[in-house]
This record gives sequence, C-alpha cells and structure tokens, in this order.
Amino acid sequence: MKGLAVGILIVSLIDVTSVRLSAQLSVNSTLTAQQLVDEVLLGPGVVAFNIQYTGHAQAIGYFNGTNSNIGLDSGIILTSGIIAGAVGPNNSTQFTGINLTPGNSILDSIAQQPTLDAAVLEFDFIPSSDTVKFRYVFASEEYYEGVCTPYNDIFAFLISGPSIAGVQNIALIPNTNLPVTISSVNEGII
Repeated sequence: MKGLAVGILIVSLIDVTSVRLSAQLSVNSTLTAQQLVDEVLLGPGVVAFNIQYTGHAQAIGYFNGTNSNIGLDSGIILTSGIIAGAVGPNNSTQFTGINLTPGNSILDSIAQQPTLDAAVLEFDFIPSSDTVKFRYVFASEEYYEGVCTPYNDIFAFLISGPSIAGVQNIALIPNTNLPVTISSVNEGII
C-alpha cells in the first residue's frame, strides 16, 4: 500500500486493563490523541492525519508495561473506565468505571447488543512500505465475573482503505470470525 492513505479506527470497550499482572503498569493521561498516535503508536515511515478521539478524557492515554507481564513495553491504553484503574491490582469483583458516555454503532453491530462508554481513536495513515503491523493486548476488569454475562467488554481494530473491502475488524480470535471480547477470550470458553 505504499503511498496510499488507509483509514483506521480503533474502537475499544475494554473496562480496565489490570488482569493478573505480575507487577504494575504506569499510565499517563496528559498526552493528546495526536501525540499518542505520532509519538507512541506509529514508527518511522508512517504519516498519520485526521486523528480524532471520542470518549471520556480519562479513558485514553499512554502506558508503560515494562514492569508487568502484559507483553508490551509501552503503548496506548483505551478503556471504557479510566486508565488510572488499570494500574491494579485487580483484587475486587466490584471495581468498575462508568463514564456515562455513548457506545458506538459499529461496536453494537459486532457485539450484537448495545454498547456503552466507548473509547474510539480514529486516524488515517500513509505507510512508506507495503506492510504495517500493530500489536495489542486485550484485558478487562470484568474478568471473571463478567464472562458470558450481558456485560461483554469488546475490542475492535477496524481498518479500511484501498484493496480492503469495506471496513474490516482485524481483532479476531485466531482462525475464527469471533470478535475479541471477555466472553470469547477466557479460561472457560477459548
């Protein structure tokens, strides 16, 4: 896709990222969406524009995971709660974050139910090569009490652009068409 603009939409309904961490995350909510995309998410050879964030102001930020076992040293954190709750530990079945913000119609369609408290990061980008890679970790404060209940935290990584038919969710359970949710990624189901 060299030289072509590709639209990307990252939509998250991740409640709080503090599941079974061996140590704590550190988080920072002071960076703008522009800074998070340009300085944290994208590497050299990628130009981003039309960067927009929709959601609660405390539901997006930067995380440092070098002292945890999440598998990423750093990145962007999106949550349906507040990112400060991701620091953990996750030792209460009653902790939750309710932002009183809207859900997202695309997530509604993927989840097959209404969503709430969506955190949406959208941007267009132009890669200088034919390959772009993104890594993500899905976690939720709703593990384990929310598994297979109506409270089904969901993550979607949507991409569209040249040579892509429509909008595709690329955050799927490997070798399936199942979206990434607490009811599809857990010890009891998959």
